[in-house]
Amino acid sequence: MKVLDAARFALFACAAAGIPGCGGSAAYQAPSAPSLYAFDVRASIPGLAAPRRPHLNLTRSWMALDAKQSDLLYVSSEMTWDVDVYSYPQGKREGVLTDYPPGFNILNGLCSDPKGDVFIPTEAGHNILEYAHAGTSPIATLEDSGEAPIACSFDPTSGTLAVANVDSATGNGSISLYTNASGYPAIVSDSAIALVYACGYDDKGNLFVDGLTNLPSQGGVFQFAELPKGSSSFTNIALNRKVNVPGMVQWDGTFVAVGDAKTGVIYRTNGAGGKVEATTTLAGTNYDFQPWIQDKTIVVPSSYSIETGFWHYPAGGKAYKTLKIGSPFGATVSVAGK
Repeated sequence: MKVLDAARFALFACAAAGIPGCGGSAAYQAPSAPSLYAFDVRASIPGLAAPRRPHLNLTRSWMALDAKQSDLLYVSSEMTWDVDVYSYPQGKREGVLTDYPPGFNILNGLCSDPKGDVFIPTEAGHNILEYAHAGTSPIATLEDSGEAPIACSFDPTSGTLAVANVDSATGNGSISLYTNASGYPAIVSDSAIALVYACGYDDKGNLFVDGLTNLPSQGGVFQFAELPKGSSSFTNIALNRKVNVPGMVQWDGTFVAVGDAKTGVIYRTNGAGGKVEATTTLAGTNYDFQPWIQDKTIVVPSSYSIETGFWHYPAGGKAYKTLKIGSPFGATVSVAGK
């Protein structure tokens, strides 16, 4: 387990990368192109290839005038590097968020807080952009220097934002913890998890993460762990089911939901005990890395397709609605202000 000071680590990463002007009090400058530390989740899975490629993005961020009045579904696309926005649960297109040009610098999972603010990790940008509900410009940028952020979770019990970093300039993937979703993070890692895929808080402020012990080509297998509230050390958990590819981790109101991205199966666990109490099977998914549970619905971006589906939760079965989005990866629902 490691705990790193973000400021010192930023300087180390800068120097290690040989960036001109690095040293002293100089700040780490995120590269404009995909960084050496960017890690392709899908490329780590045999037989899958990611559709990430440079492109000319002619879209600017926009939002419908009435968007603020409704809950909104945000879905990230790895085909366009944009985030598409829809009314929820209606599915009416309400806008798009982009970093013009050429789009967000590799984005994956998303999350939101109870106020409706949306957090967008940019893997090669080494930062997390925060947008207000229905906003078209970031209201804050959280630096995650030297890390490769791909997913996040907000803890309403403490106000802490946890960010899952699949990869790191110094080794294992990690979790960046931002107190009050601001400032510099405390960075923690688990020596048993080389690649961190997802994280999720339960209702008591305990953080659960999943990932792989190593690359699949090197015999890497699924790993599940807990960072208890107030602790800086992970506890590894033996889940009593086989998970082929790490997927979502989210509190569903009763259980900690842990997804198998390959099979479309969600294991509803008792958390620290590692016991699966119930199972939800989603028919017709195609690698669902970062779904989002909202009340009695789960929204599932099928990453290796052009579909984002709506399933009844926890019933599962077949999708009752779909949206066409190229190579969708992550989803979150932003609630409108009451």
